[in-house]
Amino acid sequence: FGKAKKVERISDSEFVCKSGYFTTCNLDHPHYRFASKKISMFPGDKMQAQQNTLYLGAVPLAYLPQFNYSMKEPIMHVQVEPGTRKDWGPYLLSAWRYNLMDNVNGTALLDYRYKLGWAEGFNLNYKTPAVGKGDFKFYYTLETPPDQPDKAPVSDYYRYFMRWRHKWDIDARTNVTAELFKITDQRRKQDTAFNNAEDGFLQKYFFREYEKDTQPLSYALFHHAFNYSSLDVLLQIRTNHWFGQLEKKPEINYNLSSLQLGESPFYFESINQLGTYNSMGNALGNDLTDTRLDTKNTFSLPMKISFIQFKPIVSSRQTFYDKGASGQSGIVRTIFYSGADMSTKFYRIFDAQTNFLGLDINSLRHVITPSIGY
Repeated sequence: FGKAKKVERISDSEFVCKSGYFTTCNLDHPHYRFASKKISMFPGDKMQAQQNTLYLGAVPLAYLPQFNYSMKEPIMHVQVEPGTRKDWGPYLLSAWRYNLMDNVNGTALLDYRYKLGWAEGFNLNYKTPAVGKGDFKFYYTLETPPDQPDKAPVSDYYRYFMRWRHKWDIDARTNVTAELFKITDQRRKQDTAFNNAEDGFLQKYFFREYEKDTQPLSYALFHHAFNYSSLDVLLQIRTNHWFGQLEKKPEINYNLSSLQLGESPFYFESINQLGTYNSMGNALGNDLTDTRLDTKNTFSLPMKISFIQFKPIVSSRQTFYDKGASGQSGIVRTIFYSGADMSTKFYRIFDAQTNFLGLDINSLRHVITPSIGY
């Protein structure tokens, strides 16, 4: 619903409203509304509004420079989830989906948990024409610890979670991927009993994300694929200091897949890794920093003997450490490998015709590949 001082009909599919408002409240004097300088309406398609102020009655609450609403999206823009849980008590979770621009959208979050208090945050998804796409998430709560004595001063803990992820495809062979996870948990710092409990911020508020990764890493990865090899540069930093994690500052990997040497029957494969590592919060109770260079080079001579694919190999691996656990420096480890792989293939074509699940299957080829390696 809406109202405006002036409405212009640009075409059958576009109307422009100036100095008006829009709302989902159907009253003549709505309880809430967005007052906008300009509203472009595309019936059955979308609505775009500029310079918007959100009012609750006569009280301004927020300002949005631009607001887009798609009338084609099946997902509700406002979602409310009530319920009760043992560790939360009665709760009410709410989410409001929004579109700031054609390439920026997200969700605003406002939650209440009886035993923990209020929490708020937002999700933001974006796409850029030049440097890729990503998403940002922020969630904050000022938590009141349960089971406080009646006369004890209430001590609130601020806890928040921030996650940023970005992917940039520079060209068909080069991309950059980055993720940043940051958790600030005042309760973990101040509550000694809580430090030993399996009740961190992710477990309590984002259990699905916790199931996927109990200790999320912050990193930036550069990848480039050459014609026959690839280069990866990985920077990995510990941003949450109670996690025991391995920092990589950085780690460089160069891998050359098995490549025929000219016109000869020999093939060559190389795996190389150079990195500076910092082991923080390890089992030894101290931080360890080390630089390691590791290279493994393999020569093979694949051939076919009757119906058997036979590939003997010889390989040498050298690993250099700038220092050892006992304080010695310049450690070199050399390992020599030799062996062989044998394999063959059996297959049969089955006359199967089906379009089950839209697979459009016209015959099936079943391949069995037994192999043995030493």
